[in-house]
Amino acid sequence: MKSPSGSSNRRFNVTVIGVFDPDAEKIKPVSAKEGESITLNTNFKVQKDYLIVWNFGRAAKDCVDNPLHHVPCQRDVTAIAKIDGETGEVALDPGDGEMFSNRLKMDKVTGSLTITDIRPKHAGFYMLQISNNTGTKYRRFNVTVSEITESHSHVAWMPIAIVLLLILTVWCSAVGFKNWRNRNFLLWKLRSYSCCQSTGAQEPELIPKSVIEGEPVTLDTDRTLLQRDDVTEWKFGGKVIAKISRAAGKICQKTYDGADEKFRNRLELDCKTGSLTITNTRTTDSGDYQLQIATSGRVEIYRKFNVSVRDSSRNMPNESAESPLMSKEGCSSSNIELV
Repeated sequence: MKSPSGSSNRRFNVTVIGVFDPDAEKIKPVSAKEGESITLNTNFKVQKDYLIVWNFGRAAKDCVDNPLHHVPCQRDVTAIAKIDGETGEVALDPGDGEMFSNRLKMDKVTGSLTITDIRPKHAGFYMLQISNNTGTKYRRFNVTVSEITESHSHVAWMPIAIVLLLILTVWCSAVGFKNWRNRNFLLWKLRSYSCCQSTGAQEPELIPKSVIEGEPVTLDTDRTLLQRDDVTEWKFGGKVIAKISRAAGKICQKTYDGADEKFRNRLELDCKTGSLTITNTRTTDSGDYQLQIATSGRVEIYRKFNVSVRDSSRNMPNESAESPLMSKEGCSSSNIELV
């Protein structure tokens, strides 16, 4: 300092004392089941001069824990959430590989961190860092996540299911597949233990259809309304010629022209029932048509049609043909009278 009377000097001794939080050594265990939500509480209210940061890390191998370190024995430590007490602004980071994507929530009042739909990969150490003008404090949580296993109730039901399976096997053998299929209300209830419905559909009865060339023919599915998960396929000659599927509330409808485009612009599908109509039929359309309706990958309906398209010329009157009521001798124009 300088003044008119002269100069003077002053010295200041500044000592920086590290802040030691006794709670930093304590690790609070938190356990959760896969799919649950957990909240790591701060147990205080956020003040204006607070800067709160949540860090995530996993335990490091071959590490000796040192209680004087605030982040001991951890690796890949990443800041995943932060709140500025002055602005109230919250910042969330999904972490490496977006492992926390849409799973983190932070309370603006307390700074507590919530993890929703938790998975085993979210197990590890969560460090709370609270900083203000007086220093920094730390709190740590050790989160463990247990995977979902088969429930005891399901295991307890297995013997009952086996007994039912044996009963259904005997029943199927006695009444036959056809009658059983018509009376399978109980089997529908216990679909996962069905003894009669195999991965492949049973051979159905052949349904005959006859039509004159040029006229349309409709092959019915025997359903009044397709279900949401139904996938309907029509085949001719072993190849798919029409298909209806439903996904996410939308209907996807496709028709195929077939070999040599023989069905080009002649196939129509009913979106409600799945029935197939062939317009402007030709004699080459004659043959076997297969219908298959599957729900959730399981065949529910399997039908087979034999379509016969008759030549239209055979249905035209033939002027040279003899009348069954007249002989050759009596077929001249001279002895035909109009009454």
